[in-house]
Parts: sequence; structure tokens; C-alpha cells
Amino acid sequence: MPKKQKWFNVDEDGNVTAEDVLDEEGNPVDLVCAPLTQLFYCASSANYLHSFYEAENNAYSNMVKGWSGLGGNFYVWTYEVNYYNYMYAYNSYDSMLENMRYFKNIGANHFFYQGLWENANNAGFDKLRSYICSKGMFDTSVSYEEVVAKFFKYQFDEAGDIMREYFNQVVQQLRANESYTGGSVHSNDLTKAVVWPEGLIRSWYNMVKEAYALIDYKKTADPERYEQLWINITAESLFPRWVLCTTYANSTSFSSESLKAERRSFMEDFNKLGNTTHKEHFSIADVFSTWDV
Repeated sequence: MPKKQKWFNVDEDGNVTAEDVLDEEGNPVDLVCAPLTQLFYCASSANYLHSFYEAENNAYSNMVKGWSGLGGNFYVWTYEVNYYNYMYAYNSYDSMLENMRYFKNIGANHFFYQGLWENANNAGFDKLRSYICSKGMFDTSVSYEEVVAKFFKYQFDEAGDIMREYFNQVVQQLRANESYTGGSVHSNDLTKAVVWPEGLIRSWYNMVKEAYALIDYKKTADPERYEQLWINITAESLFPRWVLCTTYANSTSFSSESLKAERRSFMEDFNKLGNTTHKEHFSIADVFSTWDV
């Protein structure tokens, strides 16, 4: 609803009072945007692990409500990944559709989710976010669970169940550790070792290896499909492999030879996937140069 224009008065003691602005007939005057006004809202500091319906983003949603009903074109720019840590899963998956619904209901008529554009096949189930966007932008009422189920069915074929279990466990771990990771899209807290125990990371890596085994027969049965599935699975292998190659590089689980082999394998697959960077505007080549591989 439109707001009413107000006069604000301050008395000698600093007390503020407000009164309606009245037209010539004594009726309150609505506060509306001038013709061709464009409203642009970009909350880069919001917590995108949660939607704008939730308490974590009250300050930001209240600001939006303050502008709603004033007319004009309402442009919204939101975020979906952690820009300091492209390799890590960032748990914005289930909040994305909720945010689309929120801004549509509040009156926004232009909406943009900024994701990752620098890598062709990013880690952390980033392709799932793109798929959610592709559905929600056309129909905000679409079911999150249905979208996720369809994604894993067709993105991984026979490996869909094991990859979905991997995803579910990652999301569960992130939810349980928000006190450590926070929700900022510009933060290194997501990399804290306490969030990612080595045993858990290795178990996810083993799930990925199971996924490869499930599609192995397609090498000869359907080589073209196998190549695409290899890309899809390998992209999701990057996250646990990166954590092992960085956070746990000095773990007793690695010998110097096995660490070098793991790092070399990671580098080769990362490059083969058409990726270039591990954080916004920073080339991963600088990291690879320190690995001596």
C-alpha cells in the first residue's frame, strides 16, 4: 500500500513529532514515486542461507517493505554463492525459491540472482542453483523438492541416488555448523576446519568414486552421455578434493608422494572442466604454482 507523506517537527528539547501532509481539501497525500522512477535494491550483506521471510534477514526485509507500494520499477539483485570460496558448498539452495516468492509478492518486477560466471563447471552443486533459477524465474510456486529430485535424476543418471545422499549430507553438515560458517557471501568462515572433519570429507570423496563406478558401463554403451556424466560428477568431486589438498594437506593420511599425486589429479581435472578460479577475480594458477606439481 502507498505510504502517507509526513512532516517531521523537532521541538526545542529534541522531541520529534510527525503529521500528515494534507492536500488543498485536507486529505492526506500519498507518498509515490515520480514517473519513470527506478528502484534498485541490492543487499550484499544479507544472509542468503536464509530467505527474506526469516528472522535472520529482518533488517533487510523491513527495508524492502519500506519501499513497497511507492510505484516505479522495482529491481532486485541478490546473491547465491560464497564469492571468497567457490570450491565450497554454500547452503543457499532452499532459500532461493523463497526469496523469489518474497520479492514477487512485495512488488518487485525485475529480479536477478548473481551466481558464478567465471567457471564453466563449478563445485558445491552450483549447477543445482542454476537449475533452481531456471525454474523459479518462470514459476515461483514450483516445489523445491520436485526441482531437486528432477535435477539429481537427470544430472547423474544411475549415480543420482548416491549423489543426492552426498548433497543431503553436505546440507545437513552446513545447517549444523552455521555458528561457525555464518551466512555472508563474502567470508572465509566457510573454510573452518571444524566444519569439515577429514573423515567426513573422505567419506564424500568415496561417494563420488561410487558414482563413477555406477556410470562406468556407459564408456562403451553411450560414450557421449558418459562424457557429460563424467563432467557432472567430477565438478562435484572438486569440493572434497580441494579440502583434502588444502586444509588436510599435512594430514598423516597423506605421504608426500600421495599428496602430490592428489594435487596433480585435482589440477588436471579442474583445468579439464574449463575452470579458472577458486574465488572471485583470483586465478587458481597462483595456488597451483605453490603446489609444485
